[in-house]
Amino acid sequence: MFRLYSIIASPPFRFLVGPDRKLFTIHTALVIHHSKPLGALLNGPMLEAKEKCALLEDIDDDTFVRFSQYAYTGDYIAADPEILLHSSAIATTHHALNDACPNPGQDDGGDAPLAPAIAFAEPVDVHFEVLAAPEPEVMVDDTWDIPSRNSYSSRDKKKKNQFAVPEEITLQPKKSNLWDDFKRKAYATSGKDFQPRKNQESCENYTEVFLCHARLYVFADKYDIAPLRTLSLHKLQRTLVEFTLYDERVGDIVDLMRYSYSNTADRVGYIEDLRQLVVHYAACRVVDLAPSPSFQSLVEEAGSLARDLIAQVVKRLS
Repeated sequence: MFRLYSIIASPPFRFLVGPDRKLFTIHTALVIHHSKPLGALLNGPMLEAKEKCALLEDIDDDTFVRFSQYAYTGDYIAADPEILLHSSAIATTHHALNDACPNPGQDDGGDAPLAPAIAFAEPVDVHFEVLAAPEPEVMVDDTWDIPSRNSYSSRDKKKKNQFAVPEEITLQPKKSNLWDDFKRKAYATSGKDFQPRKNQESCENYTEVFLCHARLYVFADKYDIAPLRTLSLHKLQRTLVEFTLYDERVGDIVDLMRYSYSNTADRVGYIEDLRQLVVHYAACRVVDLAPSPSFQSLVEEAGSLARDLIAQVVKRLS
């Protein structure tokens, strides 16, 4: 109760965030409680403390809002995926709407109300020939237990009899240590168990979903907010575990890896935590990532990434 009173009773502090210097306000005691570096900025001898205003140009608005949400509640809400529609689908939808809903201002000058310009075709008798379904080809992966775009979904359970796998064939991998290790990664968080949204289609762009966690991690690392750093790693790891890597979504992983290696530092004798997480995932999915030109370019431009990736792949092969 004392802490809550001390927070609410503390004066507000202004932050000018991002290149546009958008104004945000947080209680001073709350900021000091979570971050010693920010606390020194707010409560020290510098000009920011006297004016009760600090400039943070190297952070975007959304990341600061998530930090504020965490500061007040102990948790934050991740970004939503972006739904990408193919241009042909957008064009088809546009023309269909125009045909069904003509411009009411365009008429023939009469007084009669305009009718929708929809033509109804004469009924046509259609005869279907039922063909027997071909026997499915069973693909056995003896290396990795990783969710993929070809995995059976819950909708396929209804077809169990039709696509039954002979008992003598096993789909269990012989070696899945690296992926199992990734799934078992545990981060000590005090919040509720995080259940990320699973992607269902290749048109769901998860770049911002991944980056919102990575950006918050970088912010927490810079300003020494250890619990927030751990929470963001936990949420990113759980999201990657549930993520289905469609061919069209390889770029989402490439963007995450590029940001992670561009905004964290090399460590002597060990891999930095965010880098270790994303390169561990990449090693598990290297067969899917390697053919991508964008992934190949990323490996070529980031020497430390190639070094760390090779170390993880060696674990996969051993």
